[in-house]
Amino acid sequence: MTKLDTLINQLCPNGVEYLEINNTCKITTSKIKIKSHDYLKQGLFPIIDQGKDFIGGYTNNANTFPKDKYII
Repeated sequence: MTKLDTLINQLCPNGVEYLEINNTCKITTSKIKIKSHDYLKQGLFPIIDQGKDFIGGYTNNANTFPKDKYII
């Protein structure tokens, strides 16, 4: 039994409903593109960059993200 199985048994004795992620949320991409030379070393919002070490840098520009959207 894996640690995950153990936790599910302890915390969710009636089981867990499994859903595909595309059935639970909508994937969106920001219309504003941040150029890599504009990445900050520190900032309010991490920039996910698949060409880098996942988080390629940061931005402080809140307008980069769609209003009332969440980035996971």
